[in-house]
Amino acid sequence: RAAVGETLKFWSYLAIFWLVARQADGRRRALLMDALVAAGVVVAAVGLGALAGLVAFPGAVIYERLASTLQYPNTTAAYLSAVLVLALFRREAAGRAWGRHGYPVAASLLTAAIVLTQSRGAWLVLPLVLGVFWLGQPAGRRAACAARGLAVLGSGGAAGLLAARAVERGLSTPAVAWVLAGCAAAVLLAAAIDRLLTAHPGLALPALALAAAVSVVAVLTPAGRQVVAATTARLGGLPAAFNVLQRLVYARDGIRIALDRPLLGAGGGGWNALYRMYQEYPYDSAHAHNFLLEHFIDTGAVGLLALLVCFGGLLGAVWRAARGPARAEAIALTAALLAVGLHSLIDFGMALPAVGLLAFALFGAVRSLGSPRHRARSIPGWASGPALGLALVILVVSGMLWAGHRSAQAAIDFLRKERYQEARVAFERARSADPLTASFAVDLATCYEQLGYLRRDAALLEQAGEQLQAALRLEPYNGVYHHEYGLFALRRGKLAEGLAHLERSTELYPNAAVFYGNLAQARILAGLRELGLGNRAAAEVHAARILELERELADRAAGVPAFVPEHWRLQVPDPALYLSAGQAYAIRGEFEEALDRLLAVHPAYSGEAALWVAVALEALGEPAGAELLVLLRMEAPELAEELMQLRTLLLPEKVER
Repeated sequence: RAAVGETLKFWSYLAIFWLVARQADGRRRALLMDALVAAGVVVAAVGLGALAGLVAFPGAVIYERLASTLQYPNTTAAYLSAVLVLALFRREAAGRAWGRHGYPVAASLLTAAIVLTQSRGAWLVLPLVLGVFWLGQPAGRRAACAARGLAVLGSGGAAGLLAARAVERGLSTPAVAWVLAGCAAAVLLAAAIDRLLTAHPGLALPALALAAAVSVVAVLTPAGRQVVAATTARLGGLPAAFNVLQRLVYARDGIRIALDRPLLGAGGGGWNALYRMYQEYPYDSAHAHNFLLEHFIDTGAVGLLALLVCFGGLLGAVWRAARGPARAEAIALTAALLAVGLHSLIDFGMALPAVGLLAFALFGAVRSLGSPRHRARSIPGWASGPALGLALVILVVSGMLWAGHRSAQAAIDFLRKERYQEARVAFERARSADPLTASFAVDLATCYEQLGYLRRDAALLEQAGEQLQAALRLEPYNGVYHHEYGLFALRRGKLAEGLAHLERSTELYPNAAVFYGNLAQARILAGLRELGLGNRAAAEVHAARILELERELADRAAGVPAFVPEHWRLQVPDPALYLSAGQAYAIRGEFEEALDRLLAVHPAYSGEAALWVAVALEALGEPAGAELLVLLRMEAPELAEELMQLRTLLLPEKVER
């Protein structure tokens, strides 16, 4: 399913690139940039409205950081930074009054939103991007362009800072008023600089200094000082910051994955399928936080080389356009693309289709500025059929996936309410519409199993197993699904099959402590079974494996780097594994070691441990053992049969006497 999703996504990227690269001329590129600016303004407005409490949108605000419709602050900042460059360029190219006044409003709004994302990546990348944009302008226009830009950015930044203070105090109306005031100030300052430079063209540098002063004033406001202090503290600690170190860990693990599959890669979604096998501690991340690395993991050296060739073509197109009359436009498009591209090297923005479509639209626009053979031209008639066919295929497949998602959401609601029959019907619809999503098969298996036990229907239980196997065929590297199937097999009495899948789950997810605990408990069952068959040597093999699991988990916990926070560390000893280790020592006949573990188990396992403690004390000839046996028979008569079986297996000579 992940591979299909990635394929559809990149076909969409290719389509937008091809359409823009082949069809865009000067007028169409202007319309494209205007459309992108309008979309960015909507994203900024939704985020600002949500932060002020005026707009309800899921995930638009995360820990008091603006995330808007993209639902992730850092990605939102990168997206808005790219659009901001386009708005500034369109202001420079505007010939009509609505453009000269409208683009500063848009840029001010975008700047306020970027400030409120509190993204360190944006604060590092945006100055570089703006520097490329301004320095790339024609020599006689650089200072004037930078002056107008700084005035607009200063207005928007100050408005964002003041709006943040109002939001902190719960004042929605003043927050909106500050944002609108920033927009008005941007228009007035840009117009004032225009008039000044029209009357006195030689004052471009003083105008630039004046605009810089506006930005300094914004920084000197109480809100500005507060944000700057916080920013300085965060940037000052950047090398030691956990997020930075964690991204280095992602890079290290990603390189290891890629080098194990260097030629063709692991396929779409490769990182998410495999990274847990390589990690040193149990972090969760659906993406590698680096577009190039994740592309290398997915497509191998072949795909990475193809992408680098595309980048080479982009640089060639920029070089050609920058030497012609479209220099300013080429630099603006390139700077906007840099805003997304540089951020994608430290985050997962390109994994979101909204950001990817923006990037490839900009890529296509730059390409359309290249040599004449890439200028706007009509599409050959023979290409219409295949293009429409491909579009239809993408539309149908996407529609099926969406229908499956909708049915699955309804099924999950039924499942939470334990309405298994209704959940079963809905999940069957989801599986029919989208047979590639493994989680649908797992959830359908849950419905079949619950209904099978309720109705005592062996056929439904068999179907549950088939669905779990289907999920494993779809995602063979999913440790959770191997774990689920292993437990299911144990419930169905298939001990060897269950053990095999539980072992595989610990190989795939070596930092999942609960998997170790459940595997160890299954090994105890297998060991007791072997003792019942008279195979003590085989039982001790299971016991030895349990103690090996305990050591493996302890070694992993000891190897976690010091910078990892406590809540991400392995919690050892795992309660279930600790109990199983005590039981393993008892199976091996090492009852003193068994007692050390069994007397210190988690309270949740104290009942089960008590049986083994009684047997261990009896084996060691301790009088307390006989007393505990009597107490257990009196207080928990339902355990009498289990206690006798345990004594028979572990102490056969005493039971015989």
